[in-house]
Amino acid sequence: MTNRAAGTKRKVQTDQKAQVRQQGDLLEGAGPVLYTTSRGVEVECLPIAAEIEAQEQNIHNSVVWPSLPTRTVTDVAGSTMEFPYSEETIKTAPDEAKLKWADYLLALQQAQAEYDRRIAEGRPRLIAYRGIRIADETLPARWAQDHAWLGMVIPDDPRERSLHFFMTEILGNIAGDLNSILLGVYRASGYDAELLDKAEAFFRSQMGRRERPDDSRDSGDAGAQDETGAPGVVDGAGVV
Repeated sequence: MTNRAAGTKRKVQTDQKAQVRQQGDLLEGAGPVLYTTSRGVEVECLPIAAEIEAQEQNIHNSVVWPSLPTRTVTDVAGSTMEFPYSEETIKTAPDEAKLKWADYLLALQQAQAEYDRRIAEGRPRLIAYRGIRIADETLPARWAQDHAWLGMVIPDDPRERSLHFFMTEILGNIAGDLNSILLGVYRASGYDAELLDKAEAFFRSQMGRRERPDDSRDSGDAGAQDETGAPGVVDGAGVV
């Protein structure tokens, strides 16, 4: 069942009037940015976009990224300068340079994988602990009782406990819910609503393609900035 097909409708009070929204839809207005996950849990998205971007930058800076291979060019005066190779210039480069380019691409792939892994690990932690507020404050205590009865380990650390409940009780469709919460955080942080609407529509179109296994079209890769020019969407727990 998709977010929009969840079927249950809940009434939400805003500063202007009571509005009805379908599960999985963001509600904007004069009040807070609210979202109901595919598990039926209502959360308020908090304005921590600056923290998300700082986390991304810190992780990026801590990853060892390879340098582009370079070529030496000598001008008519005999002076030499170093220029990096590009995808175009490497085509006519010597074999030795092409080998270095291949090593560079492999190192770049490994660095990107490390960055993606650390984002996938760090972003849910940040959002779970600082990016949302559960509308029904009694839920965590009830979840703790249920999990103890089920024999599940409940972390004592409040940060780890937030992540535990975030992953086990709040998120259902992980990619869809996490993406919508992330967009909600950007909305709450004052980002351009039109760009965020485009990002949300783009993400939903990509999810629709992935749900059609017989679709031969390439579903593409919604990079850190998608084709709408809006902030990137997420795939699972990381930015794609």
